[in-house]
Amino acid sequence: MFAQESGLTPDAIDNLRRKGFTQRQIAAMYGVSDSAVSAMKRRYAKEISYRTKREIANELFPFRYIQTRFTEAGIYHRLRDHGHYMVGGEDELSYERLKNLGGFYDRLKEYDLVVEYDPSIKPNISAKYGGFAYRDREPSDGDLIIRMNKHTDITDKNRNIWTLPNKRPLE
Repeated sequence: MFAQESGLTPDAIDNLRRKGFTQRQIAAMYGVSDSAVSAMKRRYAKEISYRTKREIANELFPFRYIQTRFTEAGIYHRLRDHGHYMVGGEDELSYERLKNLGGFYDRLKEYDLVVEYDPSIKPNISAKYGGFAYRDREPSDGDLIIRMNKHTDITDKNRNIWTLPNKRPLE
């Protein structure tokens, strides 16, 4: 059954999400697939105002498009975790992810590094399929943990997310 035939509307999704229902629960209520709910959320994004902290963090991710093969890199996962931590705090991540994120921050600070994303970056010790690399911090990096380039989308809305946090996880 298609989402529209089920009676599911953008307003229904918005209201149920505000009440704490997950996308999966909403799909079950209306007898549709999770992907049908997801498709409606994307199609009517302007009408659905409620966003979870995780969704907000994902929307503010600073790279326009990342090839699937690069998403296996640990650096990619730490950047995703960083965004979720900066938007939602420790409640958004498991203990293991928080521990890994703390190690990521330690590495950036100790060696004065930033992360660069560029599809042309060759495979390296930190990203076996390439795409990501640690780079020595330069004055132009400012307080960001990522290097600005043509693949990076930093705006006033997301700039403060891509800096080191004031509080290290698990402390």
